[in-house]
Amino acid sequence: PTNNFSPRIGVAWDITGDGKNVLRLGGGLFWDKFLMESGFRAYGISRPIIDIAQLTVNTGVGAGQLAGYVYNVSPLPAFPTTPLSTLPFNANVSVTILDPSIQNPYNIQEHVGYTRALTSNTTISTDFTHILGQHETRSQEVNPLEGPWDPNQGTVPTGTRRYSQAFNTAFPGEPNRLGSVTMYMTNNLSKYDELATQIVHHGNRVSLQASYTLMYARAYGGIISGALGGSQAPKAAGNQDLPFVPQEWGPAAIDERHRVVLSAVINLPMGFQVSPIMQAASARPYNAVQGQDLNKDGLNIDFWIDPSKPGNATSTCGCVNPPAGTQVGINALRGTPTFNFDTRITKTFKFSERMSLGLFAELYNLTNRANFGNYYVGNSRAGNFRQPFSY
Repeated sequence: PTNNFSPRIGVAWDITGDGKNVLRLGGGLFWDKFLMESGFRAYGISRPIIDIAQLTVNTGVGAGQLAGYVYNVSPLPAFPTTPLSTLPFNANVSVTILDPSIQNPYNIQEHVGYTRALTSNTTISTDFTHILGQHETRSQEVNPLEGPWDPNQGTVPTGTRRYSQAFNTAFPGEPNRLGSVTMYMTNNLSKYDELATQIVHHGNRVSLQASYTLMYARAYGGIISGALGGSQAPKAAGNQDLPFVPQEWGPAAIDERHRVVLSAVINLPMGFQVSPIMQAASARPYNAVQGQDLNKDGLNIDFWIDPSKPGNATSTCGCVNPPAGTQVGINALRGTPTFNFDTRITKTFKFSERMSLGLFAELYNLTNRANFGNYYVGNSRAGNFRQPFSY
């Protein structure tokens, strides 16, 4: 695009004129990168792309279609060179399209900071940053299975795709072939607020640095500046027609309420130096799903119904005979806080004013803590629900 104008401004004010009190103000508009290479490829040509998947297998060792195939040596198996004129028997047409109004995501940033020099060696600073994400990415199923969950169901029979009748009318020889239709959109919104305070001291023998960060991160679909696919994509809405209800707005995956970092560089006798660093942070959220299609729309992404909280999930998701309990929202569960203590020990051998040799050892996670973060299983039907699966 040639119209992605990105104005920015920054001001620093030496309040007392002696460099000891500085106020900083800044803001601007910043364009995000659009993580959708295949989308741009499809968007930049005049005709649609048809992806044809072909599976070639061996029926046994040295037998089958790839019996003599040597990886990276043999030529690839033959594949169709002309578009198919008819669909394979019982094939289902799954479509991926881009919203006609798609545009580049951007965010608006506002910042204010203050630094105070307590002594010639020690400073303290506080910075507040607000970021509003606009037109961020999110996908939507626009051809779900119709049912009572949709107040505008109309004449489409329950259990039938929304556009099945129109497709069958347009292609009478291919009845009921139209399946999932995923539309990639840039209509998402996010907010990020951070208050960070830092103290720095530089001494001859010891240098210290301490920081504390308080932050809030919110987004529809639970991801800020996400991709359109994979684990880094915002979650699709439980009700495909209501992507911006309060239940879809919640903590983003990076929502880490508190973070404390302490570090030092300590110069010891005999050329030794020790550099420890300690980091502690609040638990980040993860998403919880029921693990079954509660509203029968063809998507197995409905939020978890917490049985420990009395309620009726029918009103929140249009569920069909839901279990008792209250349906949670996006990223409703939290993992575990993280704590990490590392250090580096350096021994310097000085041979002359111009030549020295440093040997160092780096030691990680000295407390041997398992930091699972928010890598927790969010499927309530899994045997290890709410249990960690990675670090």
